[in-house]
Amino acid sequence: MNITPEIFINLLKHCSLVHHIKGRLRVRVSSTIKDEIKNLGIDTNDFKDLNFNDIINNIKGINNVKFNKLVGSLVIEYDNSIFPKEMWDDALIGKNIDNLLKAINKTIEDIK
Repeated sequence: MNITPEIFINLLKHCSLVHHIKGRLRVRVSSTIKDEIKNLGIDTNDFKDLNFNDIINNIKGINNVKFNKLVGSLVIEYDNSIFPKEMWDDALIGKNIDNLLKAINKTIEDIK
């Protein structure tokens, strides 16, 4: 499943920047994202059999992702030469989202 700009924009509305340095991004994810996922018609059953750690480890440029459910915090460690800090910063404010999506979707296509 490719991440479309519409899906990405709607999901980003539920995220707020906590801290960001080159190579490491931390965002707070609101619990309201669950409702958004339902509203977008995303069937979470499609993901139950997926091992996200394996998928993430195969995406060139994304080194590690940690989600803390208790506080709703998501940490993404990434290669700044593949996913520049500015690309993430822009996406978090709804600007030039296509650039980040193209990079993410390309890496997903490369591992299929």
